[in-house]
Amino acid sequence: MLIGKNNMLKSKKLISVAIISLFIFSILFASVPIVPTVKATAPITQIGLCIDGSGSISSSNWNIIKSGIANAVQNALPHDGSIELTIVQFGGTTARVELYPTIITAGNVGSVVATINAMKKIGGTTPMALGLNLTWQTMKSSQYFSTAKKQIINIVTDGIPNVPSPTSTARSLVTSTRNTAVSQGLDELDAEAIGTSPDINWLRDYVVYPQPGHIATLGNPSSFVAGWVLPISSFSDFPEAISKKFEIISPPAEVSLTIEKSASPPNGSSVNPG
Repeated sequence: MLIGKNNMLKSKKLISVAIISLFIFSILFASVPIVPTVKATAPITQIGLCIDGSGSISSSNWNIIKSGIANAVQNALPHDGSIELTIVQFGGTTARVELYPTIITAGNVGSVVATINAMKKIGGTTPMALGLNLTWQTMKSSQYFSTAKKQIINIVTDGIPNVPSPTSTARSLVTSTRNTAVSQGLDELDAEAIGTSPDINWLRDYVVYPQPGHIATLGNPSSFVAGWVLPISSFSDFPEAISKKFEIISPPAEVSLTIEKSASPPNGSSVNPG
């Protein structure tokens, strides 16, 4: 009988220890909530804007272009370090870098927007090949350039290339410049064609990439296939178009789960939505 009582006492002790251990474990686990956090490598995508600043664009329309891009950077691009942005303007017989490769973050987006709004139009003729080449070379100069990343260039124009002369030579040079960039890692080239002067079919068949090119339309998301030309009848529609462009090509940030220790679950819950 004594042996039986001892065994019963031992069993009760083991059960008590197990209950206490389970209680302690429950408290500890409850104080370690799983917190979803945004984690983005910098950058995931390199974007280059190649902007027509030729004389056919009026000062008021140039301001629309600038404010449209600035607004899109402010509101349509992620600010988590996943996007690197480069901006080049072409006009006259030259092209110039307006924004060197810059990783967009919450800390610097204000200064990037200010830089965009301060851009001065070059004027003159339309040396599109110069602009495209400088955009690509500047993107390649980034310390973060890698063919393992995604590189996308977007041309914004209201006309056709006419430098060097004749126009046929200028057009051929744009195509060969694109081909060189593709051979060096360019993944995608799209275009916004504003007004009635751009040759939509030429942009579709000889400029955008991948080929075959596509014609996109606002309000039809399925038409924005990589290698698209978006005809924009009026400059007033450009802000919406560039915002849509950024939304489509900006990848979602990588969401990961991390364990965060705390004294007690926030608001009585073990999950913190951030």
